[in-house]
Amino acid sequence: FQLLINKVYPQLKMLHSISYAEQDIGLVLENSQKVMDFDNSLNEAEQEVFSYLALQEQAGKRCTVKDIMEHFNKKPYGWDFYAILYQLVNLWIKTRIEILENGASLENTALEKALKNSQKHSMLIIQKLEDIEPGKIRRLKYLYQNLFDKPIDDTDAKGVVKEFTAKLSEYIQELDKFIHQCDKYPFTQKLKPYWEKLNNALGKNYNWYYNELLNYEEELIKDKQELVVPIWDFMHSPQREIYDSIDKFIKKQEPNFSYLEPEKVNELINGFQDPEIYIGNRLQQLKTNYEILSDK
Repeated sequence: FQLLINKVYPQLKMLHSISYAEQDIGLVLENSQKVMDFDNSLNEAEQEVFSYLALQEQAGKRCTVKDIMEHFNKKPYGWDFYAILYQLVNLWIKTRIEILENGASLENTALEKALKNSQKHSMLIIQKLEDIEPGKIRRLKYLYQNLFDKPIDDTDAKGVVKEFTAKLSEYIQELDKFIHQCDKYPFTQKLKPYWEKLNNALGKNYNWYYNELLNYEEELIKDKQELVVPIWDFMHSPQREIYDSIDKFIKKQEPNFSYLEPEKVNELINGFQDPEIYIGNRLQQLKTNYEILSDK
């Protein structure tokens, strides 16, 4: 019987008689760093899957998990469900592929859950990862440091993208908090276009960060320095307290402005409406008028 199986499925030998079970998928993902540290080269079965993906890519065909499952389940392979998934997961761990759902790259728990759900396989796109030039990795690390004011720890191409997108998500949330205060601080609305630009950079595939995002490297850094930094610094400075005090004074005392010096009142109101009030010492100059008026 075994001779018959070997004759029908000659490539079954690539699995070296190893049996794979459902729990193996989760275990190898949990220990992915150990797998990477131990050996990043591909075994025979992994190389066979990777070579098939490369052929599909050369032919201009989009490959799904379902395609891989069907191809390696039939002759001459005869690999079972979890044996095929195991090879895919190892290719993912060894940064040879990424697996996308609705255009977003899947990671760890989400990847495991999606792979085990056969109904999703036709929607999971497999993309072969490019070999990234060291210069591009250095540029993305440089962009990270300039956007987030801290160095990046990772050095491998996939790790840098992972750390970059995680920090980018946090940074976007911080900007969003400022923008949502635009009723009180109208100038924070200026952050919206930059926020949208950064938000559009989330959820992209691995290759995009090296082939597309880096085209906007200088623009992103320049906008951050000229637009974000002044507002960010203002919102974290004592200047903000002065702004709040003047804002409160104007709203509370507006009915009484007719009893105060018109020139000083107009200077205060016009100055407070300056769309660039957060820049330099403009607010400090208003503070003098505010103190004179508030003492009367």
